Amino acid sequence: MRFTSLLSAFLATLVVSNPIPNPEAASLRLLTRADPVYKDSPEYTVAIKAKPGLKKDTYHYFTLEWPLGTVPAANKETRAELEKIRAKLGYDHIGVVVGQITEKSTTTKGKNPVTTIERNFNAVLWDLIKDDKAKVKERFKNWLNKGEDAQKLVYGGVTSATKIGKVKKGAKDYTDANPDYKDTVNCGTFKDAIVAIVK
Repeated sequence: MRFTSLLSAFLATLVVSNPIPNPEAASLRLLTRADPVYKDSPEYTVAIKAKPGLKKDTYHYFTLEWPLGTVPAANKETRAELEKIRAKLGYDHIGVVVGQITEKSTTTKGKNPVTTIERNFNAVLWDLIKDDKAKVKERFKNWLNKGEDAQKLVYGGVTSATKIGKVKKGAKDYTDANPDYKDTVNCGTFKDAIVAIVK
């Protein structure tokens, strides 16, 4: 009998010192520690599809390819030039997309704060076209993913802000050295020159 009494007293002490958690309090803790809500830009979405696992604050380059039969209207190639370049390159047009993965975090105030993380790929598209006078013209603009299924984004590799900063001069150096559009000076050879700068 004495052993049973001691055991009962011991168990009672355990219950007092380690009470069963309150289920409502546990639910409240889960609410206040909710996972963040992610809002991904169209540019981030297509970049992460091309290369899963890209981390914030890192720089990357991609090629953006227009498959056969989808030449942008801005290009001035003749049909013969297009057919020759298509046969050589295997696509109608290509450019280089360079930029940085970014994340911006905001948290609401109140009893149940919600953290929203906006993820983006801030990037610039560089490409080369033929103008009305059969000269080359380099172009660059902020790259926006407009959901054009025909365009194909292909991951190139990691780069840096320093290397990206050299692209503008490198593009001008290329067009200064190669002013005339021809079989050996086209969007594909321009892409190779830009990739050599950023890789």
